[in-house]
Amino acid sequence: MKRAAVELLHYVLASDVFEQFDLDTLHPVSDSFVDEKLRESFSDVVYECYFDGKKPVRICFLMEHKSEKPSTPIALQLLRYILGILEEDHRQGRSYALTIPIVVYHGHKKWQKETLQHLFAELPEGISRYLPDFDFIFVNIPEKADEEILSLDYGLVRQMFLLFKHARKRLFLEKFLLEVFNFASDILEDGEFEYYF
Repeated sequence: MKRAAVELLHYVLASDVFEQFDLDTLHPVSDSFVDEKLRESFSDVVYECYFDGKKPVRICFLMEHKSEKPSTPIALQLLRYILGILEEDHRQGRSYALTIPIVVYHGHKKWQKETLQHLFAELPEGISRYLPDFDFIFVNIPEKADEEILSLDYGLVRQMFLLFKHARKRLFLEKFLLEVFNFASDILEDGEFEYYF
């Protein structure tokens, strides 16, 4: 759902960066470049848009949500995905897209952000320059206080984060689920409620 994607991008990106994205060009991308093994690891959505500037840059946003801490380092999974996007760009003969991965986690196990550099922590400084590396945005919902989530200006993201955080808490769901979905029905447009639900 594009509106939820826009809200998430607004939440995770610095405002001066967010303002330079041409959101009129934002659209979901086919996952035809994802192989079967990778598709099993990801339940994500990929959006694409252009970054304003002297020369437009194609940007892919990989929005991956994890309800459990993965057994494979997330940086390896993201690297495979980025490579798949670049290889598809090459096959199609188009300009290469910059992929910005966004990982939203709401599992019960503690999980800290780990980049490729974390996998090679003992490398001597002289050879660490040869390490392929990239950054990603990591949203760790269980570590956010309810008050912080409730204070968000982004309606869909606020309600989704709240549900993600408390999805395994029966008493919370029994007490607040109706309120959450009543709120959602007020702000969602035709066809969006089913997606949200």
